[in-house]
Amino acid sequence: MAGFGYFKDFPEILHRLLEGPDVTLQDENSKRDIPTSSRSARIQANLRAQAIKKQDARIQRHAKQIEKAKKAVERYGSDPDYKFLHQRLPEVYIGANDWANIPYHRVASVAMKFYKEKFLFHDKERFQEYLNHVKVGKAKIAAGALLPHELIASMNMYGGASQVAELQWQRTVEDDLAKNGKLKNCLTISDVSASMIGLPMEVSMALGVLVSELSDEPCKGNLITFSENPTFREFEETVRKPRQIS
Repeated sequence: MAGFGYFKDFPEILHRLLEGPDVTLQDENSKRDIPTSSRSARIQANLRAQAIKKQDARIQRHAKQIEKAKKAVERYGSDPDYKFLHQRLPEVYIGANDWANIPYHRVASVAMKFYKEKFLFHDKERFQEYLNHVKVGKAKIAAGALLPHELIASMNMYGGASQVAELQWQRTVEDDLAKNGKLKNCLTISDVSASMIGLPMEVSMALGVLVSELSDEPCKGNLITFSENPTFREFEETVRKPRQIS
């Protein structure tokens, strides 16, 4: 027992006493005598069975996808609400590489923010024409789901991407919020101290600019930045980038 070291080895000791000390070695030799060809055949058979199962699973998934597509097409033709929702999703056109037929006036605000660079790359002429129509009031652009600091962050981009953010900001301020009235005798103080670095500072500056634009004269276009050296600042409505506020 001391040579084995564990009580669980006791049955092995009894087995060797009955069958002989070489019984374990004989068992190992008998295992080695199994023909290699039969083991290889079993392995190959298992591999073939697994490959067949994977292929069947792929076929079933493909069949389910086809069935879903058929149901979607049938519902598109019979359900006006489903058709309306389908037509508002730019991903449907993007997935089909059908950039020329994207209805930009129906693209939601978050999707417009996310895909604007792709629109400019794949369908620049038509997308730019749409933005020009928005600028002169011939078309609308969605902006309701975007927060002020998200819009101003996008204005720091270049080219048409910045123009999209500018138009969405105008939609938010002039078409939505300004209709509810102007703020009187309201001067904004935006915290830009060191403790605000990052997203808090972006939010603070964006709300400061927003409130300033919604204010009547003489506060309109003015704000105070709060830090170790508070400063009175002026900016033009056409320049809302925090880095350009003088």
